[in-house]
Amino acid sequence: MSSSKLVWIDLDNLVLMEDNPNEMTPEEFQQLIEEMAIQGPERTMPIEVCYSYDGRYFVGDGYHRVKAAEKLGWKRLRAVLYTELTPEDMKILSFKRNRTRGNLNPIKEGLLFIREQAAGLTIRKIAEKYGVTEDYVKKRIIVAKNIPKEVWSKIEGRLGIGYWYEIARLKDPQKQYWIARKALLEGLSKREVKQLVDYLSLPTMAEISDAFTAKDLQAPIKNKRKERKGKKLNQMELWLNAKIDVQLNILKEFLEKVSFPEITQSFLNNVKIILKSEIILKHLEYYNIFQQSFLRSTIFYRYKNSMFKTIFSDKEIKINKKVSRSFRPAQYILKILDPQIQSFENVEWKIENEWLKIYVKNFDKLDIIELKRKLLNDKELDLLKEKLAYIKNIVNKRVIKIG
Repeated sequence: MSSSKLVWIDLDNLVLMEDNPNEMTPEEFQQLIEEMAIQGPERTMPIEVCYSYDGRYFVGDGYHRVKAAEKLGWKRLRAVLYTELTPEDMKILSFKRNRTRGNLNPIKEGLLFIREQAAGLTIRKIAEKYGVTEDYVKKRIIVAKNIPKEVWSKIEGRLGIGYWYEIARLKDPQKQYWIARKALLEGLSKREVKQLVDYLSLPTMAEISDAFTAKDLQAPIKNKRKERKGKKLNQMELWLNAKIDVQLNILKEFLEKVSFPEITQSFLNNVKIILKSEIILKHLEYYNIFQQSFLRSTIFYRYKNSMFKTIFSDKEIKINKKVSRSFRPAQYILKILDPQIQSFENVEWKIENEWLKIYVKNFDKLDIIELKRKLLNDKELDLLKEKLAYIKNIVNKRVIKIG
């Protein structure tokens, strides 16, 4: 370290680092104020400064002590003045010290790196300057560019880069704030935050608004994880009472994995659209792979003169995806029937209550397809029947041959 000396400096002559990446929670800052009030200016740890470019003193270490001194009404503070260091040197020194302490705000870090980019530095040069990896710099720049100040400045707590990186995938600041606040108040893991973001990123026709009103954002959230289960079960009762014509076991498994009442409610709101629509095709797939069962249900329906589909499975949920006007149900069914015909074990079909119902059993898969009969013209119906009869004939021949 270069030569230094201990001096008293008026607060009016101090220059603070813009968007200082060092972070304190409100509780930590209040504790600092109380400790400094007891110690007084004479015994408070000196701040560290160098000469600023405008003749004043640049604060490299002690940002929060200066802010606390202002709150206490002090006029000056003790400082260690490094006479040979520049503000740039002090900025790097402060960054490295606070990074070791683990007190850096990743968004403020990103703002710092963005300013370095504006000054002409590349990602690689920034990483070398601050002693971090290029990935470290890139992630924080992404977060700083996608999380507006109106969101992160209101979060009274400390979230790591992993949390902010997931939240930054959302474009709506209101939802960003809601998830960040929820993560802090309920102690969510990064995996749980990712699940929330994944769901809220799904394409939907209806805006998810019920769970994101100003009133909800201001309402206190109880920090009791055990209460989630009861709320979730109440939502599942709504599912059962609604008698929704989809595979409840698939939906139940998904909701149990996520187990957030807000997601369940938002999902219910979207399913109301399906219930109001005309369902025209239902395709249920059962897989049995390596002694594990997997389920997947696809529903095609008409809503407001457009066609949509929704996919439910234990791996994914895609809601209200718009379908091309050129979509033909007969072609969809033929694509299911065409592959691996030789592996089919059984094929059955019938027309019942305006529905064409097809059951296809493969060695490791069962397809159940239900299609509104009116969607098929006579030619398409004949084509499907011909295809089904052909498969049935192959299956019968193989059974006879084996017998």
